[in-house]
Amino acid sequence: MLLLVLLVAPMPAMAENGDPKQAVKGEGYSLALGPTFDGYELSINSRSSGHDTVILSSDRTQWTVLLRDGFRHLHDLGRFEIGYFLEYGFKTLHLRQTEEVWDYSGIPVTSVDPNTEVKGWYASFSPILAFREKDFTFGLGAGLGYLDIEGEFMVGWWSQPPTVEPLRIGELQITALVLAEYVKSNFLFGMRVGTFNLDGKGFDYSFDAFQFYAGYRFSL
Repeated sequence: MLLLVLLVAPMPAMAENGDPKQAVKGEGYSLALGPTFDGYELSINSRSSGHDTVILSSDRTQWTVLLRDGFRHLHDLGRFEIGYFLEYGFKTLHLRQTEEVWDYSGIPVTSVDPNTEVKGWYASFSPILAFREKDFTFGLGAGLGYLDIEGEFMVGWWSQPPTVEPLRIGELQITALVLAEYVKSNFLFGMRVGTFNLDGKGFDYSFDAFQFYAGYRFSL
């Protein structure tokens, strides 16, 4: 599924006496650039009973720009350092619809491409509570996300005469995420799961990200 490029914050700022736990200022900003592999999925559920769930997913590498302010130390918990940082993200999106054909036993036997697609972008802002141990970071976040996409999708193609529905979303909503990252020098590798839900005219939408990514970060 998708993925993006995230950045892992550098080592904590040191206080004058050399103790990182007494640091007052956070670390500087960092910018991460890179591809995300697989991972974006838009689920569309009709409020009427006539159609099943429609899913559009990533069919190519997506790109992300991610800006973070510095890690701010809060507390030590065993070998973990607890802190937080702010994350600003921007991702390009290109999603396509694929429908599966099932046999009578309920096993998918082939996939059909209705030739429908959705394009756009997604921007987010999230405070993230982070648990860090050496080169590893685990984080939980909740913030705001703006999804701007346009295209079309097909409904009812299998059980009844299909129809093509236009899709246009431009909406700000609350978003949540979980992430795990590993950083070595300026290279980073990670995975994250995020979700974004909203209502549309006659349909409910769920934008989910199951991302595996690699990238390079720059200190600002």
